[in-house]
Amino acid sequence: MIVCHCTGKTDRHVNEAVESGARSSDEVTRQCRAGGVCGGCVPTIECLLRRALAAAAPAPSLAEAASS
Repeated sequence: MIVCHCTGKTDRHVNEAVESGARSSDEVTRQCRAGGVCGGCVPTIECLLRRALAAAAPAPSLAEAASS
């Protein structure tokens, strides 16, 4: 899916930036330029960033889940 129409960047570009260490929309912009022109796509970038980071987070152990 096209995320940034100004630069033609897709969700794959954003995900690759996250896999390369981006942890904020500014870091994604520095890595792939998405969000760096008009900024209209920054909310979408932030959503993709949250999803990618949540998917990469380790699942809680059974002991941690039981104590919650």
